[in-house]
Amino acid sequence: MGDWFSAEAIRHLILTFPVFLFSLVFHEYAHAWAALRRGDDLAKHMGRLTLNPLPHIDPIGTIALPVIMMLSGSGFMFGWAKPVPINPKVSSKDLMITAAAGPAANLLLVPLFAAAAFGLRYTIGPVPNTGGALYAIHQMMMAGVLWNLILAFFNLIPIPPLDGSKILYYFLPYNWRERMQVLQRYSFIILIVLLVSGALSIILLPAYIIYIIVEMVAGYPML
Repeated sequence: MGDWFSAEAIRHLILTFPVFLFSLVFHEYAHAWAALRRGDDLAKHMGRLTLNPLPHIDPIGTIALPVIMMLSGSGFMFGWAKPVPINPKVSSKDLMITAAAGPAANLLLVPLFAAAAFGLRYTIGPVPNTGGALYAIHQMMMAGVLWNLILAFFNLIPIPPLDGSKILYYFLPYNWRERMQVLQRYSFIILIVLLVSGALSIILLPAYIIYIIVEMVAGYPML
């Protein structure tokens, strides 16, 4: 079983999963909020304009897959929530704004988590008590920085159905918009190729660089 169900893997799950879940839910809530602001109340009527995680949970993408990946000790995690329903009659501009709200919400959370981690870092001191509650909360805040950066940058990839494709769609000439819609048939295959080839790590490199900078200021060196 390797590192499966090791004490460290379980500890990682307990500290990381709540932050990961909140970040996913906040992302989808932002979509619903932006849609309502643009006159589309479909998500609100379907109960998605809420920070309650239950309406947003996808059993596989939100629970099963992330939990399995955390417990496996793979060092990588992937997941998703139920997509927020959008009225198909909305304009491409409204669709673009609604799509951009998700990554923007994650980027908004990054400095908030970073500030909390910074405050805890200098409350605890330069040498942490790795068994202390404040250190555990600090790790949760740093996880919030990392996963919100990853969620923001990942969702900005311009491949359907990710948010980046809807943002790009607004700026494309009409004939290219049709090609973007055709691309959606192969989106899952493209994402798998990006993951297996290592190209996804390159795309997410800015997120990791920002995280390292935050870690230098608000984090602790590896013990």
